[in-house]
Amino acid sequence: GQVYIPRVNYDHSAKVWGVDLCIPIMVKGKVLGVTKVVMDISRWLPDCNLDFGSGRATMKVVGDKGFILHSQDILAGRAKPMTERIGDWRHIIASPPGGAWRTTDDDKIQAYAPVRMPESIGQIPVKMSHWTLVADIDKASVQYGLVRLSILILLIGIICIGLLFSGGVLLIDRSLINRIRKIGQSARRVSHGDLQHRADSSWAGTRAFGMDEIDDLAHDFNNMVRKLQKSHTELTEANRLKEDFIRIAGHELRTPVSYIVGMATLMKTCQDAERLNKAIDTMGFKAGRLDEIIQAMFKLIPAQSLANDMNYQDVNVSKLLEEVYTDAKPWIERRNQRLIIEPGQRDTIIQADKNKLRDAIENVVMNAIKFTPNAGQVKVSVHRRLGGYVAIQIADEGPGIPESDRPHIFDPFYSGSDILKHSTGKSGYGKRGMGLGLAIVKHFVDMHGGTVEFTTGPNGTTVTIQLPIERPAENGE
Repeated sequence: GQVYIPRVNYDHSAKVWGVDLCIPIMVKGKVLGVTKVVMDISRWLPDCNLDFGSGRATMKVVGDKGFILHSQDILAGRAKPMTERIGDWRHIIASPPGGAWRTTDDDKIQAYAPVRMPESIGQIPVKMSHWTLVADIDKASVQYGLVRLSILILLIGIICIGLLFSGGVLLIDRSLINRIRKIGQSARRVSHGDLQHRADSSWAGTRAFGMDEIDDLAHDFNNMVRKLQKSHTELTEANRLKEDFIRIAGHELRTPVSYIVGMATLMKTCQDAERLNKAIDTMGFKAGRLDEIIQAMFKLIPAQSLANDMNYQDVNVSKLLEEVYTDAKPWIERRNQRLIIEPGQRDTIIQADKNKLRDAIENVVMNAIKFTPNAGQVKVSVHRRLGGYVAIQIADEGPGIPESDRPHIFDPFYSGSDILKHSTGKSGYGKRGMGLGLAIVKHFVDMHGGTVEFTTGPNGTTVTIQLPIERPAENGE
């Protein structure tokens, strides 16, 4: 009276795969016979041919002893189940439980994997057969697909190489040759005198591989042009200074020299002692003026040459301004002017070269006297500023500096374009000298590490000399 589920077996009588159910026929507790029911499961088994790309694979179901249970030949009636055994079965049962593949002696690629059967149906344990699914395909079919794939990959590779080559040629033409061409164009523009032009180096460092030799070439070219432009500017400035010197010295030096020569000639024939003494005094004055001009020119020697001649000492600014007042007093009285000194704190001490600082302040004061009208006022004031600086301001009541002269007032030998306003005197109203005064001022102030600035208008000009209280570090030993 128990249900028994047997294994799936091949029923030779029915010639099908099925499940045999044997049901006993019992009457009054006695078995009269057995009814056998064969449940055909052949329809569950699929077609054993499987299209695989350009080839066809054949499927086989193999039992645990290597006999073929199901195949296309069995379906077609050309073979019987469990009569043929698959070759080299020991190799298959020795392979990993997850399946594997191999190449057979008859040039076929064979893959195999175990068929996992359930160990129970519901709560009823079932003992199933151990089957293996084997697939065969001709090696030539697989190789044909591989050959086609290889050819396709080769063609794609050739196309990619061609595209990369074309892109490389285009990139070289646009990046390499084009950059060299631009540098060549820049060189031609510079050779024609355009020293403001620079080679385009905006691409430098923007590529994935960073800067290359052409970037370095553009950078070096621009540095070369920059130095060339600087040298050209310096030569142009030197030539301008030479022309200004010749133009102004021709006027400034000619008058005292001519006077000295004339007096020397007069002295040969003159017997009047009084006239001779007066002539000698005038010649001495003119010679002193020539010496003054020459000394002013020597003061413009570059700061590098005078760096070791800076004689730093503690300088009392108030006392220094008193000395400047004493030197300028004759010219103030001659012009009926007033020179007002506002020293601020009486004991403002700074570290400076006293003689050079005195020259600088005196030059500005004499300029202020020269351009202030008669009976006018010149004011000198001292102020302390943040950061350890002292500012000395010299203000006049002159007409102001013309706008065209403002960019050049600190240039050596620049004193305006009107040659008629030059004078060998120091205090004549509106008269100009050789254009060395303010150049010397800026020169000496720069050597002290200070600055000189000016503001100007129709009611006068104010020059501000700002100096550090302590000796600048770069000038220290």
